[in-house]
Amino acid sequence: MEETLSVIEGLSSSPPKFDGNTVSKTVSSIICQTEIPKFEQSEDAPYSKEDFIGVPEKAEQNLQYLDKLLECLEALNGKGYYDLMFMKTITLKCVLICGEFSDENQYWVSQKCAKLSKHIMETLCQIYGCKLPCEILTRTHTNQIGQKSEAVNDVNNPNLLVPVMQNLSCKLNKKEWKKYPSCKSIYWWILQQLYHEQLGDHLAYLLPPALFITDDWEVCHKVFGLKCLQHIVNNAPGGDFRMFGRAEVVQDALNPLLYSREPDVLEILYPVALKVATLLDEDPRDRNGLKAETHLDVVAQALLRDMAYEHKILLRTIYANALPQVLLAQGVGAIRWSKDVISICADYLATIDDSKESSRLNILRALQTYIQKCWPMIHLDAEKILNSIVCLVYDVTLPDSSVEEKYQKALLAEVELVFKLLYAAAPSTVQRLCLGLDSLATHAKCQQFLKKLINYISSQEEEMKNAK
Repeated sequence: MEETLSVIEGLSSSPPKFDGNTVSKTVSSIICQTEIPKFEQSEDAPYSKEDFIGVPEKAEQNLQYLDKLLECLEALNGKGYYDLMFMKTITLKCVLICGEFSDENQYWVSQKCAKLSKHIMETLCQIYGCKLPCEILTRTHTNQIGQKSEAVNDVNNPNLLVPVMQNLSCKLNKKEWKKYPSCKSIYWWILQQLYHEQLGDHLAYLLPPALFITDDWEVCHKVFGLKCLQHIVNNAPGGDFRMFGRAEVVQDALNPLLYSREPDVLEILYPVALKVATLLDEDPRDRNGLKAETHLDVVAQALLRDMAYEHKILLRTIYANALPQVLLAQGVGAIRWSKDVISICADYLATIDDSKESSRLNILRALQTYIQKCWPMIHLDAEKILNSIVCLVYDVTLPDSSVEEKYQKALLAEVELVFKLLYAAAPSTVQRLCLGLDSLATHAKCQQFLKKLINYISSQEEEMKNAK
């Protein structure tokens, strides 16, 4: 402690008392005292908040010293006191400790720790003339929409991503990672700094940790691993992700999870599995001829299988939310599953799953997607779809309906859109099926809505006549 204060005072004095070896040793000492030690319990024993009592308070003090020391080094920047290699060694250690204390949701991180970590990285960016931490990790900066810009020049740029990942791999590996709880935070923080080419160029280092974390038995680790995979597949260039069979490896890791019954896992699983399957089906090398089964078919089959026999409300809600995404990704290929899709949609529309009607709203959106993508064959399913939505209208507009007014309006708006899309796809079939629909003996509110649908058909016919 006294030695650290002495070094800071020396750097702050005029003229400054600078000794590279002493400064480097001081930084190393601060970081060694701050980093989370190895978790000595069994790797299958989940850690809790009690395991990190006193850690945030100690980290706050040490990070304050580190922050002050780096501010002193920033003041000396460009005055010939230290060279690039000296600063690069310090920066490597600082990047790792900042990642470790970046997420205040972790047991060992306080809000103050997270703020200090952010400020330390900002100070490092100022030393190197960078705007963002990713420019310290790589030579270029690519934002979320793919715009690429050159970072600082090669002379000043530390380009630390590979050394950081190599250093982190001593702890973040398949055998040891559960004994070092904080290494996941460092890994996730690094991922969040990288997009597009920055990810694609370093997948050999960045992809394996996400895979072995996803393969863990603990649900929280599976969810974390899937979150990392989602960031990678959504932001890495498709060509880089497919290279060397990476996409196939990821799909093989995700396929067993399609049988999971854990809501937290399934909620993030389907978007990731869909993205990976889409990238595989878009592979230019596989464009010769039609396949008996696509990668998207595997995901769709798993979802429809689980939807058909599920009775738990929470899982039904998650499945209903995933269905529009699956149908959109499949496009016209969803015709293969038309019988299952229509049957499942009819079942879900007839059932109240939650007070916010999220399941039925998503199922109606799934029908809209199905009609738009599979319109050449939609006349074959028009009668079943009309029966389902008319029954839904009757149910939600009953005088004693339990559906709240705002959700009732939302459902009727989605039903109306389904009807309009259905008519646009198969006008003559819908017109024939709707004969006498407005004269059904139902309650007033239902009759009013059905007449609105019939009037829409009449207005469309009138527009066509006028157009001719």
